Amino acid sequence: MCGAILGFFGNLFSDESKYIKAQMEMEQRMAMERKRQYEEQAKAEMLAAQQRANDIKEQAQKLKKRNLAAFGASGIDINSPSYGAFLASNREATKKDVRNTRMMGMERANNAMLGARQAVMEGQAAQIRGQAQLSARRTRLWASAGDAVGEAIGIGFKVADM
Repeated sequence: MCGAILGFFGNLFSDESKYIKAQMEMEQRMAMERKRQYEEQAKAEMLAAQQRANDIKEQAQKLKKRNLAAFGASGIDINSPSYGAFLASNREATKKDVRNTRMMGMERANNAMLGARQAVMEGQAAQIRGQAQLSARRTRLWASAGDAVGEAIGIGFKVADM
């Protein structure tokens, strides 16, 4: 007979809401940490792509000097149109390699930023889920309070009938 009243007070003083809030905050912190890691990864990808592009340029410069020395030593006229076309072809290949390297770096960075945005959404979902659990707990408390009040009124009527 007193079950509803005891149940209400048991729910009222339980640590369930503290647990729900702690769980929600922990999930949000974890999501924000993943976001930070993805953002750092995106920066690292861009820096790595720039470094690879610089390496390609440096390697191309070394090859140009080596080719110039080799052609000069062989007696080929380095001012000839064919050598000029050879150099232009190498410049274009280098530009293409640098452009592709940068594009791949941007793609990797964009993928990392997508992960960061997803982590933010996971944090928001954790908050929504936690708020829904807290709302459900409040609803259960109100229902228990209604049951307890109803039972108390019922007990009061029984006592009055005696």
